[in-house]
Amino acid sequence: MSTNYVIIENALENAGILAIAKNVFRDIAKETLLEHEYTYLAETMSFSKSIVITYQKDKLVINIDLEVRFGNNVIKIIEDIQKKIHDTILARTSISDVEVNIGVVGFEF
Repeated sequence: MSTNYVIIENALENAGILAIAKNVFRDIAKETLLEHEYTYLAETMSFSKSIVITYQKDKLVINIDLEVRFGNNVIKIIEDIQKKIHDTILARTSISDVEVNIGVVGFEF
């Protein structure tokens, strides 16, 4: 059964656990995308389907479908977004094992 949160084990003994809602990671990814002037979440899908969060084998996996403004360097834009999302999640949650997968599903003209 899928949960709506990610459970993080604390490295300190008897410190308890931390549960972070998947929506937190989705909001971080969305905020990062909105800051970028050449990308758009895929309009054909709802927000919750454009950004999918899973937590597998102690790794946070973020899958994003987006559209890129036509005429721009897609690879550079995607690499920049992946790094920004990874760095923001690390800074805000201390989770370092993050995989950001981005699928370009179209272009904006």
